[in-house]
Amino acid sequence: MIKAINAGIGKAKPFIKKTAMATMFATSVIAGNANAKNVQKTEPITNQTEVVSKSGAEALTNLAQVQNNINKQRIISTKHNEKLDKKLINLYSDTKDFDIKSTLDDWYADHGTFVTSYLAQGLLNKNSVYIAYNEIPETAKPEYQAKMADLVELFDMHQSSLDEMILDPINDLGATPVVGTAERCNRYIDNALISNDLTTFRKDDYDEACEEFEYDLKGDDAVMNQSDLIAYKTFLIDLYAIQEIATKLELHEEDEFYDFITSFIKISDPRANK
Repeated sequence: MIKAINAGIGKAKPFIKKTAMATMFATSVIAGNANAKNVQKTEPITNQTEVVSKSGAEALTNLAQVQNNINKQRIISTKHNEKLDKKLINLYSDTKDFDIKSTLDDWYADHGTFVTSYLAQGLLNKNSVYIAYNEIPETAKPEYQAKMADLVELFDMHQSSLDEMILDPINDLGATPVVGTAERCNRYIDNALISNDLTTFRKDDYDEACEEFEYDLKGDDAVMNQSDLIAYKTFLIDLYAIQEIATKLELHEEDEFYDFITSFIKISDPRANK
């Protein structure tokens, strides 16, 4: 069973995510700074469009636009997502034996904005599950409490599996300029969704939700928009996993479960970031 939960991990002492991230990226340093850098440089096409037909010029212009869109995804950055940071810092405000600010600084410096967005949102999700579990009333049926403990344990296993599918391939690239790009982080998270038995059948829901989220993004800060999108995708995968685990445990129709999932969503959902 889950001793850590019963030991009182909750609002006062949030869970500290212990993934392989510290060792996996020990020799991997993101090449970048607070300003986003394009990994590939789009060459100007003005001279080309002057000597080709009108249809050819239009095609080249369209191609350039596509390439520009792709390059927006291939940026690397160590810029902080202050909205995401704030939620974690507030969560750990009463934890004296763990410096979340220093941890975040290290993550951004070592792994960049986009990998950190995944790590930070995953940590927030894990804490939200533990907090929601600790809020289950003592009057709840023993059978329900036991099943919820099983849910949390299975959720931990799910997150460990995600870390392997998302962090391992990034680490395998080595300390090169492409490590931690927005494009790669998005792609590995998307791949993880369809590779995970708990979430693969939710792909249509996932695609629709992500499309709506991107549509609602405001401002022209490509780094923060991609950071927010990665955090949202991480939230969705964990939410879908919880829902499927609950179904398998026959918890999904329990009234108490709706309180649990509502608490999780309230804390974790990036759409509430301010």
